[in-house]
Amino acid sequence: MRLIPHRGRHMRKKRKNLPLILGTVMFLLGIICAVLAGAEMIRMQSEQRKFETIAQNASQPASAPPIVSEPTPSAKEVEPQKETENTKEASPEPEILPKYKELWMRNPELYGWIKIDDTVIDYPVMYTPNDPQKYLHLDFDGASSTSGTIFLDARCSSESDNSILYGHNMKNQTMFGSILNYKDASYWKAHPVIHFDTLFEEREYEVLAAFFDRVYNTSDTCFKYYNFIKAANETTFNEAVQYYKKNALYDTGVSAQYGDLLLTLSTCAYHTENGRFVVVAKLKK
Repeated sequence: MRLIPHRGRHMRKKRKNLPLILGTVMFLLGIICAVLAGAEMIRMQSEQRKFETIAQNASQPASAPPIVSEPTPSAKEVEPQKETENTKEASPEPEILPKYKELWMRNPELYGWIKIDDTVIDYPVMYTPNDPQKYLHLDFDGASSTSGTIFLDARCSSESDNSILYGHNMKNQTMFGSILNYKDASYWKAHPVIHFDTLFEEREYEVLAAFFDRVYNTSDTCFKYYNFIKAANETTFNEAVQYYKKNALYDTGVSAQYGDLLLTLSTCAYHTENGRFVVVAKLKK
């Protein structure tokens, strides 16, 4: 007589083993996630160290070439120059600031430098008008990078009323990850000034407003901070400033008038779909 195995006993054993199996799977998944998170953190730290090295180079002006003295010609040897219209109108080409000259020679797509005292923000700013998002995932030297490099909106120029800079919101608060700290008035009070140099000029901006916003649909007719670059007239400039002030998380006491130059820092935020966090500042005169 053939005995039929008791299926209920086997089912009970499987049920007893199920928690152990699930626990093992969860444990292994936890280890994998921890390893991946650790690898990502190491990569971000490595990318940040590279920028810190670049910042150290920028803080040390390039050494000037030796000056070679030449004999002074006598009055008889000097011919009086005739002044022409060309000599009257000619103006000297702007000189690249010594501290940025070597970096510019290393990468001529360098536009300037952004720095906020006592913060991690101390970065080169890139400008590629023919390839707007080139540095979204590239470092200063063009190598692949999760952090990317801060870059100027391709539509901007030296004639713009508003210079818009973009940077990633990194988990370790590098790049523009730390500008979200401006959501607190106490942080703004400790960091009211943003340094944004061009290659030719050192500039200081005072924070005007910090606010949460988003990227809108193309068909939406609302004000879009990321499209305000050149004011058509005084009215449109004032409308932009009113928008900043209305949406500001707190009052900085700073405003702007038509003719003032603005600086906008933009990064991703996660309060809503396609969210952004924005800091607007005005050039100090």
